[in-house]
Amino acid sequence: MVTSSMIKNPKLIFGFCLGYRVFFSSSKYLGFYRDEQNLANSLMLVATIKMILVAYEVFDYRDRDEKNNQPKSYTFGVLQLEKEPTQLDIFCYMTCFVGLFTGPIYKYRTFYDMIMSPYRPISQTLWKHIRSILGATVVFLIGLFLFDMKYFTSENLLTDTLVARLLHVYPVGFIYQMRYIVAWLLGEGICILVGLGMYPNTTNPQPGKGPTQHPQNLKFGENQEKLTFEHNFKTVENIQPLTGIVEISFWKTLHHWNCCVQWWLSQFIYRSNVLPKSMRGARVFLTLCFSALWHGIKPGYFMCLLPLPFFAALEESCFYLQRKYIRHEKTRSVLCG
Repeated sequence: MVTSSMIKNPKLIFGFCLGYRVFFSSSKYLGFYRDEQNLANSLMLVATIKMILVAYEVFDYRDRDEKNNQPKSYTFGVLQLEKEPTQLDIFCYMTCFVGLFTGPIYKYRTFYDMIMSPYRPISQTLWKHIRSILGATVVFLIGLFLFDMKYFTSENLLTDTLVARLLHVYPVGFIYQMRYIVAWLLGEGICILVGLGMYPNTTNPQPGKGPTQHPQNLKFGENQEKLTFEHNFKTVENIQPLTGIVEISFWKTLHHWNCCVQWWLSQFIYRSNVLPKSMRGARVFLTLCFSALWHGIKPGYFMCLLPLPFFAALEESCFYLQRKYIRHEKTRSVLCG
């Protein structure tokens, strides 16, 4: 479908992939057997976004070629395709073991640059990343030792007091959070190991999106063994653990969590033309609906994701009152001092 010349709109691919995902995630409600522990669920999560990304990249290339190289980017990146990928290229991209089950999500152009560039000075970056993985793993194991992860499904939940239950909420949630952090850090480590998502610092890469400024005097595919440049792997940065943990704002914490998927949701759902730009709240609600559909047809996803705008509004009101109180106290201390 992606390489077919009969399909002129990438939104058709978007609708098909999302519908395919929704159908199989809701199969148990239709009377079909579904194994919730099957790894195919994780694979489908990643494959859905990757197929949509490569479809838009192909249409980017065709649109630019038909309009005499006048750029019109659907994927919001400065590095676009230099040639249209074949069906074999797309198959290799979709089945690449890097990020196949855990992420991060990356565009076909990022995959293409990894294949074409032999320059991979990764040793220093990799060892720094390994230290982060070891630190997160130690914290995760200590949490498993100190707290019972099955507490909320055990009989103790029914006999303990409300205070005891509330005291278990944060540590158990924190341990689950650390489990995802370890998995995503391992996924990023594999990307660093193979050189996926490595771009010069001067290109100012962002998670998922890739470079936001054109690289100077650097062309992928050439012999770059003697080239040296300051680089990073921000393109495949899927988690910012320390910033996400210490951030006091609930809404800002989401920006440091599953960063590549957050970029995809922001660019392809929130900034789409489905709703007017003035309807910011409705855009956020629509984005979270798509996020819940993508995760799976389960009540828990909708119950957790859809109330987020209301929590964010309440949080912002509290911060506003706090800032107002601080300004009032400072003014009073100056006048009375």
